Amino acid sequence: MIKDASLVMANAQATTVSAASTDYIDTLAAGQAYEGAIVEFRVASAPTAAAGAPTMTFQVQTHSATDFNGGVTLNASSALVAASLTAGTKVAFRLPPKGVKRYIRGYFSTNASGDSIKFSGGTYDAYVVKDLDVSING
Repeated sequence: MIKDASLVMANAQATTVSAASTDYIDTLAAGQAYEGAIVEFRVASAPTAAAGAPTMTFQVQTHSATDFNGGVTLNASSALVAASLTAGTKVAFRLPPKGVKRYIRGYFSTNASGDSIKFSGGTYDAYVVKDLDVSING
């Protein structure tokens, strides 16, 4: 898969709590638009459950301003437990044809709560691509 650097929102981003991707995409920036683009999240290195039963939800958010204050969640995964977040795990969403505002970002949402529920380690990627890589085992 070829990734355009301007479409990468997170690259091995470490987070153990809820956090926005380190970068966002400006949909008005120069380039070629592609309807039906895909936002893909990938677990770069697996987290572990340091306490309790932490979960991670991957979200695609949009807003008309870069602060994302009051932003809209376009898509979200189900809550994934630490054991399912193995290195290489991917979650993907197609960007909807309507409802996308000027800026797009990834968001990593956890149910972490102090010392009772938390992750240890884990890094994540988030980027926009035209197509997904598919491997066929057989």
